[in-house]
Amino acid sequence: MNWTKEFIDWLKQGDEDANTYLDIPWDVNTAKDGHLDVIEAYHPKMPFSIRITMSKHYASMSIDMAYPTANLDLGYRLEIYSKLLEMNAMFNLIKACVKEEDKGIILMVDLDLECVNRIEFNDALTLLIVGCHYVVEMLGIEERVSNYMREQTTIITNNKIASGESREQIMDYLLHRVGLDEVFAGEFLSSLK
Repeated sequence: MNWTKEFIDWLKQGDEDANTYLDIPWDVNTAKDGHLDVIEAYHPKMPFSIRITMSKHYASMSIDMAYPTANLDLGYRLEIYSKLLEMNAMFNLIKACVKEEDKGIILMVDLDLECVNRIEFNDALTLLIVGCHYVVEMLGIEERVSNYMREQTTIITNNKIASGESREQIMDYLLHRVGLDEVFAGEFLSSLK
């Protein structure tokens, strides 16, 4: 089975009002990393993209929290690492890791392609997102993440304006993809023009 294509199909299909993370439509890009397939999945309601690296027998789903720890005070860094290790014991499947170069926090779930199915894929995706929210709260960076999401929405909306999309098309995106209420979406769009 071509698991890369299967995962892409699962991620792209969906409805914005779905009750599970896998059942909402994700924006998907693919690339190669040597002999590995790499899937990047993004949704405007999520603060971080999901990276899926496909090897012959395993798929690794991960979220880069974009939070380097290498230059933090040693005591605080050890406190963070301790909480991440506790998280590894609290959540099934998830493991918290740090990148080699800047000790940035990565959350990861590995899936065995011999036995994976849509339900397990959805569970892994859900656990990654729940773990992401847990780490954001643990680090106390909710405002930073909120500001980042606002900046991303501004960039995407400005790109839509520049490409000539109509007000109705952009409002549809803000209401249904981003999840803004109608009054705020209208005010946000007007502030960009």
